[in-house]
Amino acid sequence: MTEPEIAGPRFNALTDAWLPLLQEDGTTVWASPVEVLCGEKDGVDLDYPRDDFRVFARLLLSALVQALFPAKTKADLIQR
Repeated sequence: MTEPEIAGPRFNALTDAWLPLLQEDGTTVWASPVEVLCGEKDGVDLDYPRDDFRVFARLLLSALVQALFPAKTKADLIQR
């Protein structure tokens, strides 16, 4: 069985830059979650126009971290 060809743009939630990071000087840079988690890019906050966007983006990043780096033991999970 062959894979169907998908037309149109592709998006990778881990490696594409979709996080707007507010810098100390007030500018915004775009970063991927991988760049943020690896410390390649940083900011003082997420620069979304609405507070609920900012909260949900933080929740999504937290879920990504938990999925990518799961706790190995129950004690490890409690410590987090």
